[in-house]
Amino acid sequence: MRLQAIYIKAFGGLKDYTLRFPAGACIYYGPNERGKTTVLHFIKALFYGLGDRRGQDNLRERFTPWDQSPMGGHIWFELGGTNYELMRTFGERKSLDQVSLTDLDHNQLVELENTEQPGAELFGLEEAVFMNSVFVDAAGPGLQGSEESRKALWENLADIMISPDDEVNAALLFERLSRAKYKLRSAGGGKGELPEAEKEIRRLEAEKESLETLYAQEIRLREEYEQWQQNLHSLKNEEENLRLRHHDFFLAANGSDRHAAA
Repeated sequence: MRLQAIYIKAFGGLKDYTLRFPAGACIYYGPNERGKTTVLHFIKALFYGLGDRRGQDNLRERFTPWDQSPMGGHIWFELGGTNYELMRTFGERKSLDQVSLTDLDHNQLVELENTEQPGAELFGLEEAVFMNSVFVDAAGPGLQGSEESRKALWENLADIMISPDDEVNAALLFERLSRAKYKLRSAGGGKGELPEAEKEIRRLEAEKESLETLYAQEIRLREEYEQWQQNLHSLKNEEENLRLRHHDFFLAANGSDRHAAA
């Protein structure tokens, strides 16, 4: 599911407010008391309602505008390749709420079996599971609700992981994860794939260091070789010069002998 946009007619401190969500990850930020939490609860309320709780948990009362304007709005989203618009107005109690879902691709209303909580029908997630997984309010993440809520979350997580050939539950998942963990590293820490990999890394690092030393020696020997080549070339040039000087000296000496004889 991907959210595309919301329009808040009136909800909490927001009125006639539109927010569009571009594709990809979105960050909605701003100063305190500017409506970030209100937007979050509005999205949750459209999919799961405001309930009828009283006291501190009375969200219906909490988000009723100061001027008593009727609460409501729209949300546009894509689910399973289809684009939808969900509209909801909130009455004084949940029995007075009105909900409609439109398939925008086919321009037709979708009949909802669960008009009180469309999210449960659309996403296959009960409100408690939604609140403990997808939804994170200003108080931060954490398991909320009763023991039944936490159990429902685990059951849904297990259902998500069910494969065609093997039924998975939370206990079996934990067992598999534990086996996979100890396959990577034993309880003692000395055996497993990770210690073997670390051992191989240390061996390769030592081999790399040895090769780097040999490479440095090779460079040094190449430099020495080039220096000896230059020295050899210089000595050959010097030898050639000496040979030429010797030849010249020999010619000069023979010429002087012939002149003396004459």
